[in-house]
Amino acid sequence: MNGINLAILARETTPVFSVTAMHYNHQQHGKTTPLILIIAVIALLFGLLLQPHHKNNIQAPTFEKITLLPKPKPLLNVEFTDHNGQLFTKERLQGKWSILFFAFTNCPDVCPSTLHTLKQVKGKLGQAWSPFQLLMISVDPERDTPERLKQYVPFFDPEFIGLRADLDYTTSFAKNVGVLFFKGKTQKNGGYDVDHSAYMILLNPKGQYAGVISAPHKEATLTSDLTKLSKYAQKTTDQSMVATNTNTKSNARDNDNQGKNHNSDHATSDGNDLVIKNAWIRPAPPNAAGMAAYLEIENRRSGSVNIVGVHSPVFNEATLHQTLIERGAVSMKHVSKLKINAGEVVTLEPMNTHIMLMEPDEIPQRGSKVPLQLTLESGETLNINIEVRNNPNAE
Repeated sequence: MNGINLAILARETTPVFSVTAMHYNHQQHGKTTPLILIIAVIALLFGLLLQPHHKNNIQAPTFEKITLLPKPKPLLNVEFTDHNGQLFTKERLQGKWSILFFAFTNCPDVCPSTLHTLKQVKGKLGQAWSPFQLLMISVDPERDTPERLKQYVPFFDPEFIGLRADLDYTTSFAKNVGVLFFKGKTQKNGGYDVDHSAYMILLNPKGQYAGVISAPHKEATLTSDLTKLSKYAQKTTDQSMVATNTNTKSNARDNDNQGKNHNSDHATSDGNDLVIKNAWIRPAPPNAAGMAAYLEIENRRSGSVNIVGVHSPVFNEATLHQTLIERGAVSMKHVSKLKINAGEVVTLEPMNTHIMLMEPDEIPQRGSKVPLQLTLESGETLNINIEVRNNPNAE
């Protein structure tokens, strides 16, 4: 069992903490306090030692990213407001497996990428998705009003549900399922960082905390695991869940990292020897704070080149960023220089190095072209128009 999966196995009477943090935003201003992490680790290990084990005559299937608790944990109260302004209580958790995704609408890369992945998984599962519902719980209730969530969450799928509550309640509920999140200092431009746990939480059809889905969240893996869970749920309708989880790796490949090349574009440069291919920007809700651009850059020159700046007239801020996944923790940092060696092809992709596009005057619509300019260390500029569309490598 890997490290990230240990976070959800604390005993019911032991407070559940997480040492896994996800960092979303366009500025990096520090990480979770080391003392908090140390305390969390101690709590987790203590909880593991005390966790009881139960046997049942039905064994859980082998999952790659899902871990089921030996004994589901009852939640405290459930009092959220959904994106339609309606009260969301325990009653709405009955009869379905609920996937809790803690996120926020000002995240331009990881959150929308994950929601899009979940939409694809839902489409591939078809009828097998019927036991599930996706609940996005905002970790930024200060900015994520029901009105904002209503514009954002159904954009990815009309059946996805956005939830919010006040900060104190959201913090308490999140800790009850092993999720921590932290708001950073407000910057001069009014923005701030939010760090929070990377995994998704599973609630069983009785509304109990039943398991976790570890990060990173890949389409092929989620599709495989949720298909198995759907079949397993049918066999255990009236029985307690059994956690027989292994970390056997699946041979399924992530659709975001495979596929044929489409619609190659050449960047304009003096020698036209820097080629940009498969450039795309993921469609975003009309109220999104930002977007992200992804592409491939091939260096056909005899020497290396360095990209040191990005500009787009459509966005007030454009920068190179990198998403890091280390020991189950997801964080984001600014990249001041991107080096491309002679003959090398560098790929900017979701959950990796990408171009962050923040504060648009108006969100570009699907099918439109966004002008983007890359500045080299030599002073040269590369200009390209990037289409707003889904990932061409997954088409």
